[in-house]
Amino acid sequence: MHQLSNSIINNKTQLANIVDDNYVALERGDIIISDTSEDIQGIGKFGFIERPLKHKTVAGLHTIALKPKQIYPDYLAIYLTTHRFKHFSYQKSYGLKIYTFPYDEMKQFSVWLPPINEQKQIVQPFSLIYKESHLYEEKINYLKSFKSALLNKFIEENIKNKSVKLSEVCIRNNKTIIPSKTPEKIFREYSLLGLDKKKIFSKSGQEIKSQRFLLNGPCILFNKLNIQKRRVWNIKSLESNSIASVEFIVLEPKHINPDYLAELLVSDYFTRQVLRLLAGSSNSQKRVIPTDLLQLRIPIVSSEKEQILVKQMHLLEDLIFEQKEKVAQLKQLKQLLLQKLFI
Repeated sequence: MHQLSNSIINNKTQLANIVDDNYVALERGDIIISDTSEDIQGIGKFGFIERPLKHKTVAGLHTIALKPKQIYPDYLAIYLTTHRFKHFSYQKSYGLKIYTFPYDEMKQFSVWLPPINEQKQIVQPFSLIYKESHLYEEKINYLKSFKSALLNKFIEENIKNKSVKLSEVCIRNNKTIIPSKTPEKIFREYSLLGLDKKKIFSKSGQEIKSQRFLLNGPCILFNKLNIQKRRVWNIKSLESNSIASVEFIVLEPKHINPDYLAELLVSDYFTRQVLRLLAGSSNSQKRVIPTDLLQLRIPIVSSEKEQILVKQMHLLEDLIFEQKEKVAQLKQLKQLLLQKLFI
């Protein structure tokens, strides 16, 4: 379910137990629910087949395929997004490391069932919200692709003219601190979780059990793990007692625009260079070695060119943010409708 989601598989050896005419094919209106997950949040997630399928399609392992009868499929799909169903799925699931939501429990979930015509009327505003959200999502994907292509083109055009090692324009800060030695002191912590949530956490030294990097001033944090996620944190100002997870490499830019450098560090070009450092490793959790990272080369251009690129990237980021805000507003509208109609 997780690895081959929405994939078309042509090699029969990959699906040895699927024999022609010996399975129930999925069709428009079917709902595929996850009945097993490594975390409770994954329980009850589902996919809805909203249009006719071009290929023979089956549900994967750890899923339950529902074929709605005597209920409008789109209405049921919306009903399964309610907090009521999510709460029910959490209540009825069991397990420690792996959570399971049994079908026998799932089928006990009760659904408010008005006449079919009323179900279709209820679905209409949700369909409009979905279509509008889909348009904004497409714009977001286009803008992201355009931003990436523009950055890659810039790098390809300039890397040939002049390049330097990262170590020539950055100093690596590897000064560490053990916060628990000052248990009463409050620290401002830059963590991986904080990066993902765009949040800086305040913690006492007593709450932090291991060592951290002590940040001296403006810097760029580069995550050592999961390079494909491109976790880069451009910190422009710091409060006192700021610290960072040792899962970051702390870079202090010198003689280069930090915003320009941060854009280069998330580029396809630089990501490929880092991945080559890890090539041949059998350990998927291998961390980037800081000294190796500092040997990678980046293009050097005039400060005017740096500023132009940064302005272009920031403009595109602003446009992407605007589209994301519109998607978020539509999600809020959807939740309000769900609460009014189903709770």
